[in-house]
Amino acid sequence: MYELHDGILQSLATLIVRLEACRSRMPQPQTEIAQELRGIEELTRSSMKEIRQFLAGRDTHPLIHGTLSERVRDELQFLRDGLGVGAILETEPEELELPPDVEREVYYVLREGLTNITRHSHAVRAEIHLRQREKTLEGTLADDGVGMNLLSNSDVHGVGLSSMKERIEKLGGELVIKSSPGTGTKITFSLPL
Repeated sequence: MYELHDGILQSLATLIVRLEACRSRMPQPQTEIAQELRGIEELTRSSMKEIRQFLAGRDTHPLIHGTLSERVRDELQFLRDGLGVGAILETEPEELELPPDVEREVYYVLREGLTNITRHSHAVRAEIHLRQREKTLEGTLADDGVGMNLLSNSDVHGVGLSSMKERIEKLGGELVIKSSPGTGTKITFSLPL
């Protein structure tokens, strides 16, 4: 179920946000809108391919090993260009060398966090920091949005936040979410390599 939520449903949620962003920019030059629409078409095709693989009983792993930073930068570029959010990614070292399963799970965790920022936070700024040590990976995703009451909003954000926590714990790590109304949200995780 989490694979369906974190893969296909996140892609479709991203499509909705991107379509809304396109619609809000309609008076802008046609070439910019055409480029965004092409990106949406590619994401839709990719989602359709993933659905077909899932229905055929094949494993779906859309993240190519070694491309975590590149994929996260693509997601952040949409936040910057499409929504006007100041979004940065800092990695230490610059090129991360993670096992494929860690890279895949961390990508889904970050993608879910970014989806929540685009849909719920009304943030002006979002930052991702990833630090690879000899035997651990530490990560932070923080935004300056409206925040949330984690106790009362558990039903609203339950599946996404639960899947993030479960993915990190499945790898033997720990994920902590800190947020309160008006203070933004900060997600930190640490996991062994």
